[in-house]
Amino acid sequence: MAELLDIDPDAVSGKLLRIWIWADQQTIDGNAKNVTKALLDRITAVTGFADAMLQVGWLSESGDGMVFPDFGKHNGNGAKKRAESNRRVAKHRNKVQSEQQPKDVKRECNAKTVTKSVTREEKRREDSKDKDILSAEPAAPKKPKRKSALPPGFEITDEMRLWAQQQVPGINLDHETENFKDHHQAKRSLFVDWVAAWRTWMRNAVKFNRGGPPPLRSPHTNFNEIDHFNGLEDNGDGSYRF
Repeated sequence: MAELLDIDPDAVSGKLLRIWIWADQQTIDGNAKNVTKALLDRITAVTGFADAMLQVGWLSESGDGMVFPDFGKHNGNGAKKRAESNRRVAKHRNKVQSEQQPKDVKRECNAKTVTKSVTREEKRREDSKDKDILSAEPAAPKKPKRKSALPPGFEITDEMRLWAQQQVPGINLDHETENFKDHHQAKRSLFVDWVAAWRTWMRNAVKFNRGGPPPLRSPHTNFNEIDHFNGLEDNGDGSYRF
């Protein structure tokens, strides 16, 4: 046909396929009544294509139209019926095999299905938890403690006395604590942690040998009235520097 029409063989194959698809859709047994060669030429867009099919035996003329030889063998309704019959046979065979399947195998299949369902449910729960965690608002940062004046009724606790026994043995706690309170009340000191400031004061009392009871006032000097912290700079935590 390619030589008869002087076109590419691939083009011939494509146009033949177009003709046969048309015939499969429009005819039942390959008899195309009232169809002319001109119509087939228009379908393929090639003048003389129907004549070429006639010459090679892939088309024949009847008194009322065109006929596609061996149409039931290669194409058309017969092929469709055979395919449908094969599908029905295969479907019936699968049904019979399913009914004859051992109960243990069926239970195993059901167990697999249930396991997959449970796994998907657990996955959904985990995803929901992750979303809740991601959507939760972050915790607000803790505000730093502010400095405050000496609390009213500041007294030595058992824990503070135990610390003093271990860290500053021999110190006169009650005496030094009163000095500590009087000093910082007079200066209006502010601390974040007053217990820490008290511990620093006690260490300094040992350092400057102020651990004993106050000495008797000398009649010849005003030693007890001297400000021993004069010239020292308060660090704000009960310690001092020059």
